[in-house]
Parts: sequence; C-alpha cells; structure tokens
Amino acid sequence: MACGKCSKNCNHLDSKEQHENRGCGSKPPCPVCGGESYSVEGKEVKALAKEDLKELVQHPFYWMCSEENCDVGFFTKDEEQLFFLQDLDFRKKEEVSKAKRVKEVTPVILAGGASSRMGENKALMKIDETPIIQWMVCTLESVFEEPVHIITNHPEEYPFLENVIFVKDVIQVEGKNSLVGLYSGLLNIPTDYGFFLPCDMPFVNGEIIEYMTKNLDGEEIYIPYYDGHYQPLHGIYHKNCIEPIRELLEQGQYKLIAFHEQMNLKTISKEEIQQFDKNLESFININQRIEYEEAKKNQRRKRYGNYGERGKN
Repeated sequence: MACGKCSKNCNHLDSKEQHENRGCGSKPPCPVCGGESYSVEGKEVKALAKEDLKELVQHPFYWMCSEENCDVGFFTKDEEQLFFLQDLDFRKKEEVSKAKRVKEVTPVILAGGASSRMGENKALMKIDETPIIQWMVCTLESVFEEPVHIITNHPEEYPFLENVIFVKDVIQVEGKNSLVGLYSGLLNIPTDYGFFLPCDMPFVNGEIIEYMTKNLDGEEIYIPYYDGHYQPLHGIYHKNCIEPIRELLEQGQYKLIAFHEQMNLKTISKEEIQQFDKNLESFININQRIEYEEAKKNQRRKRYGNYGERGKN
C-alpha cells in the first residue's frame, strides 16, 4: 500500500524507521478505513491478545488504528494480519495468558558472549531488525510462566530485555562453556526442571517445547535425537543433574553429554519434531556469517512470503 501523504512505496512490511527514512515521515494508513495509525510494540499487542491469537502476535512492531469507529485494533505491515477490536480481550489478559503456561519448568538461554567464528555476540545479531535473543525470549514467554533466565557474565549488553532474570556463571573458565552455563542455570532456577537453549536459535518453536514439557514423565534429561546425533542444547534437565555435572567440572571435563549415561534420559524423535516443524528450522543455529545471512532471508520469507524480499528495497 502506498503512503497516503507522499504516494511512495511505504507499505506495511516496513518498520517505522524504514517508513520514515523514505522521506515523508508519515504513518501507514489503516488497511481497512484508511485512517491515521500509531505505533505500538509487539509485546504490548501480545499482552492484549486472547490465547487463540497468541501465536500470531510474534512480530516486534505493530500499528494501531486511531479512528474510534474503525473495527481494526492492531495490524502488521502484512495486511493479512489484522486484529479486530472484538477479538481482543482487555480485561482478562493476565488470567487468559497465564492459565495455559507451563509452570513446572523454567526457560533458560545460555548467552556466553562473543563467538570465535562470528567475531561478535550472536545473541545481539539482528534478524528482521530484532536481536536473535529477543525473538527467543518472546517465544519462551508464550510457553512458560516462569521468567526467562539468561546465563551471561555481561547482563549490561541486554538493556532491551525486560522481565528476564540474569544469572552469571558460578564457575569462571576461560572462554564460553555450555556445561558451566547448564550448571549455573540448574543451580539458580526456582523449579526442578529447566528448559535450556543456546542464544543463537532464532526459529525456536514453541509448539515443540510445549510438546516436550507435556510428555515429560519423571525423566531427568529429555532432548532431541535425530540423524544419529543428540541435540543437548534444546532440552529439559532436572536438578538431579547438578551433582554429576559438578563432578565433571571438578575434574576439568567440559563435554556436555559426558554425564548423560548416568541419568534417566528420554529422547524426542525426528518424526515427533516434524509434526510441528517439517523442515527442522527450529534447530538452525548461527555459527557462520553465511548461516546468518540465510537466516535473515528465511525469516522474511516465513513472515511475508515472496513479497518479503521485495519489501527490503
């Protein structure tokens, strides 16, 4: 949709900054009534949306129609995603959103810092103008009741994250170490179980996570296993793992799966995962620059289809 003021190609795929940078400084018109709009953050929309709309409300930027008589509440840059006033619940938002969240497991993100191959903190790299870690926190908040715990020795790098708990490594070792992060998380979470992720998985799937929490049946470790490999950093761990990990750390051993054979372990199969994620996109992580560039392209295609590529120009 062209801008109503300058007729330039300012469409709903554009962020506020992209729109203003085109030179007119105006807001995109409401796609239904054509009236004025104003910007809101995605998390505000998410807080107002009913449970059945929750999965749609993932984008970090939305517009809201300011016309009193318009039926549209919020809309994205993509005109296919409209949130009408009658579908939004402003009174019971807290009760509705918390009722179905997982209570027995705490979400944890291991944010170790700079990557030797990327040369910068992968958690802060942006996809669709949003840091990877912010996409991940948004997804985890939609699944779990407990606040997301971020394991990092540099919480000052994440001033944009709200309602999260920062935890520093309880043992200092040279370089980043996932086993130390797992240990630090288990020691600090308030629940018996923690769901652990690295900080560089932008397409983490809330449905898979919820499925895993519902199928947990007293196991001490629950992780994916497919194509002959375990995925230990997309998994649920019990506090019973603390002592075996402590013993490894005291011996200077840091292999993440070294203690697994001592525990009651359960795996989720490739077939189970593909019920929710056919192409296993949720297990994509960013280790090299070429993977980062491809992830950015994938994100736009997922949200906007083929028009996503044109919307960048």
